[in-house]
Amino acid sequence: MTNYEKYQLLWMLDHGHSLDELVRELHEMQCEDPEDSDRTSTPISELFSEWEQDRGFGGELWACEAEWEENEGRDSRIEELWAEFEDVPMNPNTECIEEAFLDFPAGTDRYTIWEWFEKNHSKGVRYLLYGDGGAELSPETLLERNAIAAEYECESRDCAFNECGNCRFPLVSGRAPRLSDDEGCLDGCIDLGNDWHHA
Repeated sequence: MTNYEKYQLLWMLDHGHSLDELVRELHEMQCEDPEDSDRTSTPISELFSEWEQDRGFGGELWACEAEWEENEGRDSRIEELWAEFEDVPMNPNTECIEEAFLDFPAGTDRYTIWEWFEKNHSKGVRYLLYGDGGAELSPETLLERNAIAAEYECESRDCAFNECGNCRFPLVSGRAPRLSDDEGCLDGCIDLGNDWHHA
């Protein structure tokens, strides 16, 4: 099954349609004129193509494959790149990559790369980090990260990791934030709409 076919099935589920409903609609098309032997013997693949072009579910239907590739299909490729980015060596003290990644040279900080992912994935970095509501993280991992996060209060009003005064950086990174007596938090990240800026 292709990614586009998976998308079509998910679209049907998201819009409350079933395979049984689709089969019924195709059968109704085939039997509209029982006297028309050509119509009743039309292959199901041809009926499906005609149904996609002219009818859909009450005039509503998924995006065509070209549109899907241009928009939603692109996210799949960005997610593959995100997985590759996770394997790029990162200096734990500076949060900078130690090898080139895409067009980013060694020494580029994590947040600059996150900005690129934020702009190029339709659901942004939060989705890439957590999936749908963190469902991709195991309960054990979430508990461990929550325990680290509970140790830190955040006084910044602008940091994207500040949630009601609680630091959520450990939930993202899996480690405690780096703190400096002179500069405060070194891992703060200011979220200005869709732009990420290292604080």
